[in-house]
Amino acid sequence: MAGAISPGEVKNIFSELGFLQIRIEQKDQSDKIIHGWHVAEGAEKVVFSAYILAVKPLGFSAERAVLEELAKSRVK
Repeated sequence: MAGAISPGEVKNIFSELGFLQIRIEQKDQSDKIIHGWHVAEGAEKVVFSAYILAVKPLGFSAERAVLEELAKSRVK
């Protein structure tokens, strides 16, 4: 499915942004949610709808983390 990323990739993105204790929990009605998108027959068998839970440390600024990552990528 185009645009879908793996749970591992989602965790890596959140981790790189400074989040901790990252969990991805499949929603109880995931199959129905995906089926309701009408994107492709059987899509609900290969992707799932989920809650993403993570801890944002005190003093953490997502904007600052993104800017720092951008700065690192420009230095390379």
